[in-house]
Amino acid sequence: IATLCGKAHGVGVGSGTDAVTMALQSLGIGDGDEVIVPECTWIASASPITYVGAKPVFCDIEKESWCISPESILDAITDKTRAVIVVDLFGNMPDMSRISEICSDKGILLIEDAAEAFMSKINNKFLGTFGEIGCFSFSPPKIFFDKKNF
Repeated sequence: IATLCGKAHGVGVGSGTDAVTMALQSLGIGDGDEVIVPECTWIASASPITYVGAKPVFCDIEKESWCISPESILDAITDKTRAVIVVDLFGNMPDMSRISEICSDKGILLIEDAAEAFMSKINNKFLGTFGEIGCFSFSPPKIFFDKKNF
């Protein structure tokens, strides 16, 4: 997967929940930190935030994509915000260009829960490769393509 996505490293774990938890741990996120996450997601995207002692901050989604709204991210940022977790949902993708820009400008870490859009691309770049860490999952209900290009 790392080679396919053009990355140097990949780590296999038991579940997407494990992947998100380990992503947060490896980035040093913990007690007193806030992590922005979309309100429309599966528990596995949000519960790892509490597992590491941080606080989930839920944000609005965009009506068209069901993915986190960049404007709601901007509204939710505080001095305790350490990361944003974006979730690709139902083969839909958030506005990664804008979200990457926000995170870069604000010095916030970006984690991608790309479990439902494996092999999807934006501007010829795979989802899961925009942030510091991309997380994938391969359980049976996952979507392995970009529905717009299928």
